[in-house]
Amino acid sequence: MDGTLEALQLRILGIGQEKGLINWCYRAVDESFTPGNGGGDGVAYGGKGKGILIHTVTEGSGMPLSNRTTDANGSETDQVIPLVDSVKLKTNKRGISPKPLKVVAADKAYYSKNKRAVLGRRRIRPQ
Repeated sequence: MDGTLEALQLRILGIGQEKGLINWCYRAVDESFTPGNGGGDGVAYGGKGKGILIHTVTEGSGMPLSNRTTDANGSETDQVIPLVDSVKLKTNKRGISPKPLKVVAADKAYYSKNKRAVLGRRRIRPQ
């Protein structure tokens, strides 16, 4: 990969930030299962069959901010912190930064006592 998609996503988020279109205080995390009939890296048997999981974090209005893929038998719980930390922003204006994250909404598959504690130390409320 040459980084074109990542650069484009960063720029789109930057434009959204400059125009005040992104709700940085609230994010949602969820996954979707994609069947994999063949083989290859990341394709494995999980509870839903053979395939991969695509984990996505969105901002408050539903715009995707970041994605990660794991084997279908991977741990969803382990993806919360890396997803929250993977969101990047690039603007052409100095001094513009996103508002601090306050709430992360996710289904119970993403939570454990440990992850709730980590989010709590960052003053992020799991929902």
